[in-house]
This record gives sequence, structure tokens and C-alpha cells, in this order.
Amino acid sequence: MEALQKMIAEMSLELKSGMSSLQSGLFSVETKLESTQASVDVMASSIHSLNTWKGAIDTQVSDLGAAVQDLRKQVERIAVGAGLSALGPPPTNPGAPPLSATSANMGSGINPGPTGHGSTNTHRGQMGNQLMVSLSTPVRY
Repeated sequence: MEALQKMIAEMSLELKSGMSSLQSGLFSVETKLESTQASVDVMASSIHSLNTWKGAIDTQVSDLGAAVQDLRKQVERIAVGAGLSALGPPPTNPGAPPLSATSANMGSGINPGPTGHGSTNTHRGQMGNQLMVSLSTPVRY
């Protein structure tokens, strides 16, 4: 009977040790689960904010489209009602900005660019209408 009680006591100690190990493992899992839940909550908040932002931008783009359409109608009415002369002459090159004093000198050989000093930059061997570029042989190791 004594041996049986000794075995029960040893098993009880092993069980307590096992339970303690299980409890610390469960605590670790619970901590990681709480951390993961906090990350999910932050992501959900970000997604909600993004969805709200997207709706606001879509509304603003729609409003802008309506304003542009209204402006086009107004320009059309002006053009038809008063004739094209009321709008003035069309620009000769709508994409090009007006020439400045320095860009007007570009064709005259004067270089107002990075080197300045009114000299043409020929660092690549530019000669007349030809561009000469020297090719070096590859380095072998």
C-alpha cells in the first residue's frame, strides 16, 4: 500500500509539473492571440478609413466632371452665340510655352545653359548636324 501511495504522490508531482507547463504555454498563446487581434483591429480601422476616403474622392471626381461638362457647355454657348471672333484667335501652338529671352537665343549658338559664358557645349564631340559619340572597348578581367 505504501508503494501505491508513493506512486500516486510521484504521479501527482508529474501532473502538477505538466499542468504548470500547459498553463505557461496557454498564457503564451493567449498573449500572441491578443497581439494578433490588436493588429487585426488596426487593419480593420485602416480599411474603414480607406473606404470612407475612396467614397469622398469618387464624389469629388464626379463633381469635377460635372463642373467641366458645365464649363464646356458655357464655352459652346459663347462660341455659337457670339461667334468665334468673341473668343479671340486660337493659339498657334497650344502646347508650347511662350519663348523667353534665353530660349530665343538657343538657335543662335549662344548657350545660356549649365556651362553659360555664351559658348556652345561640345562635350560629346558634336560637329554641325552630326553627333559623334566615342565607344570604348569593354574591360576584360
